[in-house]
Amino acid sequence: CLCGTATVHAQGDIPQPVVEALKTGNTSTLSDFFSSSIELAILDQEDIYSKQQAELIVKNFFSKHMPTGFVILHKGGKEGSQYAIGNMTTSSGTF
Repeated sequence: CLCGTATVHAQGDIPQPVVEALKTGNTSTLSDFFSSSIELAILDQEDIYSKQQAELIVKNFFSKHMPTGFVILHKGGKEGSQYAIGNMTTSSGTF
């Protein structure tokens, strides 16, 4: 599972830069949307991390599982905090 909760800086839909960052493994762009602390669950790591820690964990994941695509299956949330559930295809499988 590659799961996380990030505060989105715009109301409404999941910002396209987030989707593109997940498709391409762009950790820098993705972390721009992280709050100062983020609840993150990636494989066997699950906790609340600082923005910097979370960025390193995601970067490490992407280095081992380079994304080749991301498709949103479901999205929801409330004002100021959106989430998306999707399938990420990578060089080593689908997450």
